[in-house]
Amino acid sequence: MLNTATPEELSTEDMQAIEAIDNYHLQQLEDEAIFILRETVAECENPVLLYSMG
Repeated sequence: MLNTATPEELSTEDMQAIEAIDNYHLQQLEDEAIFILRETVAECENPVLLYSMG
């Protein structure tokens, strides 16, 4: 069964656990992105980074 507690109903410990999981997940994504960028630079003579602002 899904936990349907609202944020107001969660304890401080629960909120800290959720934040720790979120931070860990975001750190993993950032680490992977940095790895990909470093590998690209190492493999290419003239790498270009394209991005969109919208």
